[in-house]
Amino acid sequence: MTCDQLKQMLGDIPGDALVTVEAAVALVFRTETLNVRIDVPYPQREVGESVEALYQAYPRHVGRGQAMRAIRGALKKASFADIMAGVERYKLELEQNGTAPEFVAHPATWFNGERWMDEALPAAKSLAQLRAEADEANRKRREARAAKYSNDWMESVKDV
Repeated sequence: MTCDQLKQMLGDIPGDALVTVEAAVALVFRTETLNVRIDVPYPQREVGESVEALYQAYPRHVGRGQAMRAIRGALKKASFADIMAGVERYKLELEQNGTAPEFVAHPATWFNGERWMDEALPAAKSLAQLRAEADEANRKRREARAAKYSNDWMESVKDV
């Protein structure tokens, strides 16, 4: 018996449904104990595309199998748009803070922890910004000191 003949016998089961061998034998030979298991997949193309898009958007690609399971679980808890917004926010935080790649959370950890709902952290200052602020503070301190000594010198000259 071909698969097409079996599908005709089963009736209105979707074409991409998986039918176990035991179920096929039970239906063909009409045995008394029908242990039928028919797995009809939910729209995998849509979910699969969403899962893949989230995985590709995430800044670190390790533990793909665990990440995919975690993303599927996350999509049951929140919408694709909400999760993608969280991923983009996380990527921006990493970029602004200059986080080294080894300190980026693994995707499975991030999605299982529902981290897309985390509040955005204030951006850390870059080394260049810190140096510029320190240089500005030093310049102001030198000017204040120079002004103080020039005033002291002017008063000492007046006394002469």
